[in-house]
Formats: sequence, structure tokens, C-alpha cells
Amino acid sequence: MDVLWGDAGGVGIHMEHETTHSTPLDDDGYVIERGVLSADEVAALRAQVDGVLDDRGIQLAGGTVLPNAAVAAPELGWLFCDPRIVALARDALGDDEILFTYEADLHRNFLANVWHRDTGEGHLSGGYFGEDPLGRHDCRIVKLALYLQDHTKGGGLHLRPASHRMTEPDRIAEVAVATAPGDVVAFDVRISHRGTRPGLSDQALRAVAKLPAPGGRQRSADSYRRRLNAVRHRPDRLAVYVAFGVANARSEHFAKCNMSRQLTHLHDSTTELPPDLRSGLEAAGVRIATL
Repeated sequence: MDVLWGDAGGVGIHMEHETTHSTPLDDDGYVIERGVLSADEVAALRAQVDGVLDDRGIQLAGGTVLPNAAVAAPELGWLFCDPRIVALARDALGDDEILFTYEADLHRNFLANVWHRDTGEGHLSGGYFGEDPLGRHDCRIVKLALYLQDHTKGGGLHLRPASHRMTEPDRIAEVAVATAPGDVVAFDVRISHRGTRPGLSDQALRAVAKLPAPGGRQRSADSYRRRLNAVRHRPDRLAVYVAFGVANARSEHFAKCNMSRQLTHLHDSTTELPPDLRSGLEAAGVRIATL
């Protein structure tokens, strides 16, 4: 697997792990690792994600999502503790001692067009870290994102490079992250980013979804989007996210505050990891956050 850092056309490098040197995330705030999953693994993962979202997904922003997927989707536990995922998290963070934050999400056809950071300031005072994380070396959480369709001609994910260190990120030119199915993007949660913006068809589908369907049933915008994609022979946009941090008090605070918000959103209080995922993380030497 080739690690690329900087923009999508960066130079492949081999990273030797050291706990004292600067990490790839220190510069641009994100890295891309190519070909983490095979084509067969991507196809199987797409089927699993679709099945989970059909069964347990929540309608949001024109799509279907599932927060707390580490707990709510035991079918995907194999991925969250996969040695390749754990190794990428360690390399990105530049530390062997890493913490599983519990944060894991599934998205299908989800539209996130607003620029934001995944640090929680918009949800609670002090954000998930409990203080301003910019410029702090102990506030390091990396989110690993798997986009399960082709984005080589334009990213579903847009980033402002190096904005994880900036108080005014809107001054930085955005980059559309180009990925192929099987690639993984690792980004610092402090970086300014957005997802796919709604097009004319998305706006139309949202309007149609508000109208009563035959029989008085209400259909979701995602259900209409999936039908339209099938007619156009286009894949649904599927994404999987999972987050790790350096094993310290700031990461523990992030995990508790972030998951508290997610569980409130879900109207759920379940935090028991599936046994296979817990044992897989422990076998990999990954600490697990205490919620």
C-alpha cells in the first residue's frame, strides 16, 4: 500500500514508525492510503453497509446514516479492528499507544455541504476536547474514511489542507480528495472539511419525498435517490468512518463527549462493544475508551 500525503497527486513514501518524529498529519492534516481493501472486500463491505442501513439506518440530510456503528453494527466489527486499519491509525498518529474512541459511522447518499470540523464546538461548550484543540499536540484524533465508490475525478470529501492548525480556515483553498474504492483517507478531526453538496436532482428528490406516496406512506429522499441511481446505473454513495486517538486524557474526554451527543441523538444508551470487536482491538494492543 502506498501512502500519499498532501494533495491526491502526492509522492508515495514508506513511513517508518517512530513515536518522536512529526507525523504526516502534522503538515496537511490528512493522508491517503491506496488500495487498503481489495475489490472483493469493497463489494462485500458495500453489501454489508447497505444491509445494516436498510435495517437500522436513520434518515438524515437526504440520505441514511447510522452513528454508533461500532456498537449498533456488529457485522462490521471485523473492519474496525482490521490490522490494516489499526496500523494506518498508528502511523497517522505517530504513536503505538492509541485509543479506540467508539466513534464509527455509516453513511449512504448523505449530503454534508457545510464546512465544519469534527471537534464538537457547534454542539457543546468547549467542544469534545473540552478546550480549544488548535495547536495542541495532545489533542490528536484521526478519522479514517472509506468511500466505497469511485471519486478519482472529484472527491466526495473536500478539505482545506493544514486548516487543522488555523483559526481562520476559510482563507485556505479547498482540495477535492480523489479516491478509488478501497482507499482510506485519514484526517485530523480538527481539519475543516465538507462532503458532497446537493445538486439539482438532490433538491428535487427532497421535494418529492415530502409528498405522500401511494397508499399514504412517506418515502425518504434516499429511497428515491437509490431508484434514480439504479436507473442511471450509478452506485449509491457509501462511506464508513472510524476514529482513533493518541491514548491520553484528551482523547478520553473527546470520546465521552462525542459519544454522549451521538447516543442522545439516537435516543439510546448502549455502549457495549460486540465481543469480537472488543477482543480484536485488545489483541491488536488498542486501548478502548471508557465511556
